[in-house]
Amino acid sequence: MDKTTKAIFLIVIVALAGSVGYLTLVKRQTAPTQQIVSPTTTSKTANWEKFSTKYFSFRYPPDWSITLDIQLRNPKLTEVYNTSDDPIVVSWNIAVYILDNPSFLPIVSFLRSYENGRFLKYAEVASTTVAGQEALSLRDNKNSSPYDPYLATFIADGERIISVVSDKESEEQFKDILSTFNFTE
Repeated sequence: MDKTTKAIFLIVIVALAGSVGYLTLVKRQTAPTQQIVSPTTTSKTANWEKFSTKYFSFRYPPDWSITLDIQLRNPKLTEVYNTSDDPIVVSWNIAVYILDNPSFLPIVSFLRSYENGRFLKYAEVASTTVAGQEALSLRDNKNSSPYDPYLATFIADGERIISVVSDKESEEQFKDILSTFNFTE
């Protein structure tokens, strides 16, 4: 090979290596995205009860109970965890919290300061949407503490973040409830 052919060959190799490196870096930095289509009422959720606040509404199974602080409980499931000598009864399966976000922080920035960033340590974190709102969905497959929810979705809603958390046994209902979310403001 002459010098010109070697130079062209070298330029092509460097360009290919640079392209592969760039694409790998971009792919690694992009969070996986899942789409939760909402609000929908399927035949499965059509006869569910409706819960509404001035900010949002959602549907939940008719045999479940709900408290004023928006904690839902499946009567068929009651978790009891033994830690040292004291049993802990977890009285909710899915809970919804309205968290103040007066600085309109993006969800990830908000979660860095919320509860010492513990949710950002979850095993799986994915960007998503709920009822057209930006959201972050988390799953902790390695979660062994009865105090931490197995699933969590944080939904941006202006100066609020709506947190929906669930135990492992209620994952299907958690997804169904999120699919019925509707924001009122």
